[in-house]
Amino acid sequence: AELLQGLNLGCTSGLLVGAELLWADDAVDSLWEAVSPLVLEQDWELVYGASMRPSNALFLDRLGAEEDAELSREGRLVMRPCCECGGWRTAEECVVAHWQRKG
Repeated sequence: AELLQGLNLGCTSGLLVGAELLWADDAVDSLWEAVSPLVLEQDWELVYGASMRPSNALFLDRLGAEEDAELSREGRLVMRPCCECGGWRTAEECVVAHWQRKG
């Protein structure tokens, strides 16, 4: 929040979009500290794409536990095509989460 005030954007709300920002459990607290003041104090919204990695589950559980905000989750299948054969190289179940302050 302090960083945004220093940028003098002239807005009090906005949209944060992120995906796959957590590769380890020890990064959950840092990401929480970065996004929670914007959502809870500045009325921003967070849209977050997450694989089924344990660190993402911890982060999403933390978002969902916040009483002053609401979290919605939607499952998605993310697939990476193979340019050589036209098939799929990978397919992974993911979650797209939308988190915003209540009201």
